[in-house]
Amino acid sequence: MKTLMKYQKLILIILLSCCSGPSYLFIKVGVKTIPPMTLVFFRVFIAALTLFTLLKLQRKKLWSYRKHAKHFFVMGCITCVLPFFLIMTSEKTISSSLAGLLNGSVPIFAGVLAHFTLPNDRLSVQKTIGILLGIIGLAFVLVPSLEQSYRDTQGTLMVILASVAYGVGIVYSKKYLQGLPSLIASTWQLIMASLVALPLCFLLEKPLIVPLVGFEAIASVLGLAWIGSALAFIFYYRLIEVADPSYLSYSTLLAPLIALALGVWILGEHLTWNAYVGGALILSGLGITTQPIKRKKIYEMA
Repeated sequence: MKTLMKYQKLILIILLSCCSGPSYLFIKVGVKTIPPMTLVFFRVFIAALTLFTLLKLQRKKLWSYRKHAKHFFVMGCITCVLPFFLIMTSEKTISSSLAGLLNGSVPIFAGVLAHFTLPNDRLSVQKTIGILLGIIGLAFVLVPSLEQSYRDTQGTLMVILASVAYGVGIVYSKKYLQGLPSLIASTWQLIMASLVALPLCFLLEKPLIVPLVGFEAIASVLGLAWIGSALAFIFYYRLIEVADPSYLSYSTLLAPLIALALGVWILGEHLTWNAYVGGALILSGLGITTQPIKRKKIYEMA
């Protein structure tokens, strides 16, 4: 039974990574012609509409879970609107490959937050070493960018902040939304994100006068909505039921490699040496933390 559960978690991690990895490519294409917050709205709205249609076809009642509405609202903000907007804005100045590698730092923040908020997911020596390697990797990427243009530095910091938001969301969802049907939770979260993103579009941008977009932009919106949001959130909430937050965040171990491969292969992007070294350190740190923990935990905080 344990072996079956282990493979189930592994398969879900791979599926979630395959949904998340291409999102950076879709974003890079989309933000060329669509303003970031407007792109966020179309992404979450189309995904919400798609999942809501699936719920209706299955005759499942969405409203029955309204008591969790405040938690879905929080999740819609911290795992959809905020990080999506930050990453989309960042990719106007940095490559999709770099954004994907930096977003691999999510487990660093998720692991630390889980230690202080969830009694069953404490830091061990092994996890601490992995997190420290990840922090060093972030430094390798961030510090050299400080000597470059302000826009590059700003874009890098935006992705790191988005990673913090994702880390908070992982811990929050595990604490307050565990055990809910994955399709229900995903639909509610995306509906809430749509309600938040719509007014922000008019506040920050001018969505009604966006010029006509081409096939590539439309394809990127649909890819973000159907693959990067609708499918990804279904797998995400299924993982919440069977894995702890640290393990859940390991989907970012594979997703950056997919983002890097697609960015180099399709967009012809090139990264500097420090970005490769930093990315390797981040992924190495994650690799260490994924190994079974055999040592006694080094912290026992109330």
